[in-house]
Amino acid sequence: MITASSHEGMYMGKGDVRTRRGKIVRGTFGSRRRRKRKKTTDDKKD
Repeated sequence: MITASSHEGMYMGKGDVRTRRGKIVRGTFGSRRRRKRKKTTDDKKD
C-alpha cells in the first residue's frame, strides 16, 4: 500500500520560508538564517 507523504504539496527551495534559500529570497531572518550581530562599544573593548 502506498501512502501520501505528510509533506505532499510542500516544496523546498526559494518558495519555502523554512529553508535558508527561502529566507534569503524573502529577505527575512530566523533560526535557519541568523542575523549577524552588530558590535557594540562593549564588544570592542575586549
